[in-house]
Amino acid sequence: MAERALKGITVLDLSEGIAGPYCARLLGSFGADVIKVEKPGEGDKTRKVGPFPKDIPHPEKSALFLHLNINKKGITLNLDTANGRDIFKKLLPGADVLIESFPPGQMQDWGLDYPSLEKINPRVLMTSVTPFGQSGPYKDYQDSSAVLDALAGHTFIQGDPKREPLRNFEGVAEYTGGMFATISTMGALFWASDTGQGQQIDISSLQCAAVLESSRSSRWTHLRNIQQRTNGRFGGWPGKAYRCRDGYVALAGVGPSGDLTAMFSVIDVVELLNEKYETEDGRAASAEELDAIVQPWLLEHDKYEIFNALQKVRVQAGVCCAAEDLLADPGYAARNFWVELDHPEVGKLKYPGPLVLMSDTEWQSSRSPLLGEHNEEIYCGKLGYTPLELTQFRQAGII
Repeated sequence: MAERALKGITVLDLSEGIAGPYCARLLGSFGADVIKVEKPGEGDKTRKVGPFPKDIPHPEKSALFLHLNINKKGITLNLDTANGRDIFKKLLPGADVLIESFPPGQMQDWGLDYPSLEKINPRVLMTSVTPFGQSGPYKDYQDSSAVLDALAGHTFIQGDPKREPLRNFEGVAEYTGGMFATISTMGALFWASDTGQGQQIDISSLQCAAVLESSRSSRWTHLRNIQQRTNGRFGGWPGKAYRCRDGYVALAGVGPSGDLTAMFSVIDVVELLNEKYETEDGRAASAEELDAIVQPWLLEHDKYEIFNALQKVRVQAGVCCAAEDLLADPGYAARNFWVELDHPEVGKLKYPGPLVLMSDTEWQSSRSPLLGEHNEEIYCGKLGYTPLELTQFRQAGII
């Protein structure tokens, strides 16, 4: 078996929601040993979030939880209790990374803030992933995906310019925060390996999401121009999604007139080429006219047929994939993107697998844990507690 890039790195994942758990999931995918720490009897709040099989809620069957907690072992621990915090402090010396997403100040209230933990394990990295960060006027505000999208600038540019803005798809800010948390944590691991010194990493998912809008803020700082909503059209003509025989295809803006000639050749309407279509401004002014030319052909052909035919002549086109398309798409299959994992409660399901292909280190994929599934392995095997002590801890609500 090939080595894994983060082999030997141990991560304690105290986080909930999307951003923190996604960070831990990615570190686990690179080969880190990730231990998911959940509150006994309740677990991560995403265990209550659907969809669920047959739409029946079950804490072990949440699609969101199963996706976010791949490549982890699971234990339960009640940090609201003094005994729980003492047990956690015994786990800490064996950890390289601690990921947490509690409201700012909560770790300090427990006596588990970074200055306190640094005394126990000077090399530990504490990655704090919260909506608004550990400081600033918003740090204690309530968040949701809709709130973060609006503040990051995503919502303003979505929808019909004549109507109110529309929100982006769910979780953009949170997943972006998780990715930036992964990048910064891996960077800090280099620092820790060189110096033996850890540090706290303060991640604001809002700021991470705002980076995705940097081109629009640059447009303002450079040109004092505010990007407006475009009612679904992006870039020059065609620049939008079109209906076809079995769904939708997205056609990006064509460049030089040669690109338009190539498209019209595939559609077999070369005779309709007009000099007014030769420039980007001309195509924009003639958008409805051009739409009327290409739409009949699109409606007579299937999405993958259109995609492949246009791409072969270097015209930018893409299938608007529904979920079933994603799972069946040959491009994903050729790179082994989807992996099938067998879970004791939901059975065999497919999940996103290797996000990157590395020549000498292997991507890891293993199912998410049941609530407290690895209590005995971690507490007895690593910390030396006896099964009787675990029973007593469980009865006292500590684990």
